[in-house]
Amino acid sequence: MTESDHAAQKQSSVLTERQIKALPYLVASCSFEDGRKAARISKNTLYEWLRQPAFRSELQRLRDVVVNDALDRLKSRVAQAVEVLGRLLESRSEAVRLRAANDILGYTLRIRELQEFESRLEACEHAISTNRTEGGADGR
Repeated sequence: MTESDHAAQKQSSVLTERQIKALPYLVASCSFEDGRKAARISKNTLYEWLRQPAFRSELQRLRDVVVNDALDRLKSRVAQAVEVLGRLLESRSEAVRLRAANDILGYTLRIRELQEFESRLEACEHAISTNRTEGGADGR
């Protein structure tokens, strides 16, 4: 069992059975309003639950599971999407070729920006960490 599974098990032991049954409806719905209606709970009950850290935490954990699953499915299709864009560069239509080329260049530049940002962020984090380890500039 992973650490996340242990945390989920601990959280669910703090929640009531009614809360546990309502969570899937809240996670699957586009809004709290839709979710609470599907779960057949009142607004007051929902907002009372949302003030409870254990409930909020479990709701967020379940939302993260859904998002991570969706991202995994998207990742599995990236290579296919890249192949499609590549084939579109061979299109007879100049407009289609132009759009595919722009998309490829745009995505490539965005990836480069993100990589540079990540590198700069890591350098900042390293500098902060080093500064803390050495006691900082003011000798603390």
